[in-house]
Amino acid sequence: MAGKYGETILGYTWSKHKNLDRSVVCNSCNKKFEVSPYRLKTAKFCSLKCRNKSYSEDKSYHRQHSDKTKKILSLMSRGSKNHNWCGGVSRDRHGGYLYIRWRIAVYKRDSYTCQDCGQLGGKLNADHIKPWSKFPSLRLVLSNGRTLCEDCHRKTDTYGFKARFYQLATNNI
Repeated sequence: MAGKYGETILGYTWSKHKNLDRSVVCNSCNKKFEVSPYRLKTAKFCSLKCRNKSYSEDKSYHRQHSDKTKKILSLMSRGSKNHNWCGGVSRDRHGGYLYIRWRIAVYKRDSYTCQDCGQLGGKLNADHIKPWSKFPSLRLVLSNGRTLCEDCHRKTDTYGFKARFYQLATNNI
């Protein structure tokens, strides 16, 4: 369909100027092919086959690092040099295999009963008597755990963010 500015094909208006050269030479097979005006500066290959052939032959495209370079790159991104470094803060979280085993052992020892109100079953939590964050060596010690229902667990001094302000009685003396 011819319009005021030229022929419209697939939503693009082609110029009527006869001097417009839309041909490009393929980098792989040296064949001339035509492209849309917006691809004149970026088109390099006439087909995917030519592009893939060219990239498979190009040794710099598939270059491998030497063992020495790999070692240097590895050392450059360790510890505090790594972009994910958080100042040495451990990312230990509840939910690992050993933690799950500890939690089940606490439930079994307490017969699935809340140690404060005596509720049997329901929504139970395995509570750390001494907080997880303050006592890493006691995290998986069975004697540092007790079974509590959710309501009783929320009332403890070590629940959630309250654990950050937890002080042992011996520290206050």
